[in-house]
Amino acid sequence: MKRYAAFLLTDSAAPFVAHIERTGHTLRATDDRPLVFYADGAHFTDPAYAGHIDLARQRAALTLDSATPVEDADYFIRTLYALRLFEAGGLLVSRRRFSAT
Repeated sequence: MKRYAAFLLTDSAAPFVAHIERTGHTLRATDDRPLVFYADGAHFTDPAYAGHIDLARQRAALTLDSATPVEDADYFIRTLYALRLFEAGGLLVSRRRFSAT
């Protein structure tokens, strides 16, 4: 994806490797991306959004069937960074605007 081209490394000694693969173009009924946390990472459990983040092995992978791959990839990358920051003693804060309805 062109959006992430500046972040890609060709050096095989990269400290953390994440692989994202798009397998289809299905529009999901919800934006839910079920996530299970464990001691060294997390696991996404939806068949259309399946993947894992393994902090100990410094590897992550996501396979998604999505009509909105940019948003789905962004969510995965934010989750990955949040876990890595938490592991390092930090915190990721997201600023969102909510409207009263």
